[in-house]
Amino acid sequence: MREAGKKKKLKLNSLTSGIRLKSKKSDKMKLRYKISIWVALALAGSLLCGGSIWLWLAGICAGKFLIRLLLTIALAIAVYILTYALIIGAILWLLIS
Repeated sequence: MREAGKKKKLKLNSLTSGIRLKSKKSDKMKLRYKISIWVALALAGSLLCGGSIWLWLAGICAGKFLIRLLLTIALAIAVYILTYALIIGAILWLLIS
């Protein structure tokens, strides 16, 4: 009985105030279905407006690259600031003590 409880996640349903069993696999599948629907809608809209599928796919690749680049730069700036804060803090700690 306990092993079955560990494998499945209990989630409170706010509409019926009951507890229902929900698996992680069904959440992932629902997310995949939502993403595939949005992709299909975007492709249909692109084709109706005279756009090219190849340009749409190139835009996705370029957008993915730019987002990854911006996140990398933001992480580098955060590490840079924290490193200098640590150095200045260590110097002040040595001078004060």
